[in-house]
Amino acid sequence: QFLFKFGSHGDGPEQFKHPAGIAVSNKTGTIAVVDYEDKRIQLFSSEGNYLREIKLKDDCWTVAFTKSGDVIVAEPDGDRKISLFTESGQFIKHINDKHLEMPFHLYVGFDDSIIACDWSNNEIRLTSLDGMQLLQSFRASDCEASLYCVIYHQDRFFVSDTKANCIKVFNKEGKFLYNIGSEGSGDGELKRPVGLAIDKFNNLIVCDRWNGRLQIFRPDGTFVTKIEEHFPTDDRAPMYVAVSIDGHVFVTVSNDCVYVFH
Repeated sequence: QFLFKFGSHGDGPEQFKHPAGIAVSNKTGTIAVVDYEDKRIQLFSSEGNYLREIKLKDDCWTVAFTKSGDVIVAEPDGDRKISLFTESGQFIKHINDKHLEMPFHLYVGFDDSIIACDWSNNEIRLTSLDGMQLLQSFRASDCEASLYCVIYHQDRFFVSDTKANCIKVFNKEGKFLYNIGSEGSGDGELKRPVGLAIDKFNNLIVCDRWNGRLQIFRPDGTFVTKIEEHFPTDDRAPMYVAVSIDGHVFVTVSNDCVYVFH
């Protein structure tokens, strides 16, 4: 069910120029949104009210919260730093990046490990939160720069491969299991899927970007439903998605807004 949307085009508070990654803090409910072209993270309350911004030096696509509520961002361009901030915006430290060469998307696991789509070798890599230990790595695609999102749920990795037009599923050891979706515009078909999240019903939400919609699947790949009537009519609409602990779904959209569903 669509609830409301917030944001508009611009470079002021609560305005965006290409909103990208989004995350919700399980500790406070705060929403963090990557404002890509403005090189910043904007923070909002769970009701969508603007709180503050974190300015960045380089382009950034991804943001995540640690279990303790700190904000972690990766800037794959420039000096490729991975940085940790408090929710209030205070810089804490750079995370050691020796095991993450070109992290495009970051996800923080239940054990506070960093799970990354690393474009350098088309791999999924897991490191400790400080970046010092490489815990696991496996190759997830043969296509260069095609891994746009990874999440981990019920001992499985779900990875969006935009060039293969599917979601790839791996077991906890990194062994490939099956694909969800294939190229097309019908139910269960995808065009350039990007963001992923698990909803309160244990379903997989997929930002089916070039079809301009969300699609919902069961974790085994069974198609459930789609949401498209609320989004702009042009393609490339939904980008990334996050779900709060109370079940609200937040989606960054190409019209410089964040859409909220429940």
